[in-house]
Amino acid sequence: MSTVNEPIDLEKIRTEEKYDGFFGIVTSELDWGERTIRQTYAQLWKIEQSFRITKSDLSSRPVYVQLDSRIRAHFFICHVSLLILRLFELALGQERISSERIQNVLRHCTLDELTSGILHLHGVGGKQSFTSHLDAAGSLVYTLTPSGHDEIYSDFTRILAAFNLPLDFSYIRREQFDKAVQNATLALQK
Repeated sequence: MSTVNEPIDLEKIRTEEKYDGFFGIVTSELDWGERTIRQTYAQLWKIEQSFRITKSDLSSRPVYVQLDSRIRAHFFICHVSLLILRLFELALGQERISSERIQNVLRHCTLDELTSGILHLHGVGGKQSFTSHLDAAGSLVYTLTPSGHDEIYSDFTRILAAFNLPLDFSYIRREQFDKAVQNATLALQK
């Protein structure tokens, strides 16, 4: 910690200047090559994002449970939920949407089994997006004018398409649903 009266060390500044523009990575993996270290480090953001999603969106802090078995079960459910989110992102590929929007779609979906083995998927939709434009400074500005575009339903149809599921998915026989889930699982394994 420097004080007000301490002189500035110009030699130290010159020594540090030669590293300007470089980003150093410290690692304990001494047998890895430079390329492997850079590729691994470049994926760090995804790990940090996973922690953020697990802690905030999936509420991984087991505040209301005390027994070890229930704490483990809680974390297991959170990690399986994160895995499902990542599988959805993987399946969406170029049509990728954020994990928050995937969760929003799943929150709005309700699947009921009716008589005769018919499944009814409903409750998908309802969040209207608003029109936007660029202002004079080039910043995106949202208006209070509805665009007529239902973001949740639009994301839902993207997810169905990513898993090669029929878009008329609101009423479907149990056998068709099981086959669609099996096909989606096989598609993810490729």
